[in-house]
Amino acid sequence: MPVAELVRRLEADSAKVIEPFNSLGYREAVSRGSALGPELAAAVKAANRSSFLTLMAPRKVSKEAYGTVDDKLKVAILVDALRTSKYFNTWGLPHLYWEDAAKAVIELGDSAVEPLKGLLQDTREAPVWGSEEVMEYQQYKYRVNDYAWALLREITGRKTEIPTDPATRNKMMTDLGNEPLK
Repeated sequence: MPVAELVRRLEADSAKVIEPFNSLGYREAVSRGSALGPELAAAVKAANRSSFLTLMAPRKVSKEAYGTVDDKLKVAILVDALRTSKYFNTWGLPHLYWEDAAKAVIELGDSAVEPLKGLLQDTREAPVWGSEEVMEYQQYKYRVNDYAWALLREITGRKTEIPTDPATRNKMMTDLGNEPLK
């Protein structure tokens, strides 16, 4: 498949909110290895979810190519992908582990702080699928703002144990909003 067609497939899968591990286009891009990285990185244009898989593929196969994408563009894509996710397996479980998408946000550091703070009021549920993951989700009842808050804690070096009670997390989010961030 030509690169332009592969990019269209990645964009279509991104728009459909398909996770990297469930996207045939993403698997195809990654299977081609680092040689494809520069072309994919150059194809990252839209500052929204539609560029998510096109951004994540070069991150997986070529850190050098991934590094050529502007950090502001990366932040816009990743935060929009977090904001519009239907299931959150792509991000991990904040109290257990982070997946590549969350690690990419954390690596962006300070440039991700303000966009993530914009999600602290988003109380939409953040479900996951998979038997063990669902059990964890049911215990924590994660919301979009919990993901944003946990990512902010990682970025600002304020990582602490995550309480299971959403009301306790709400208080901690309020406290975080009152603390000066980097």
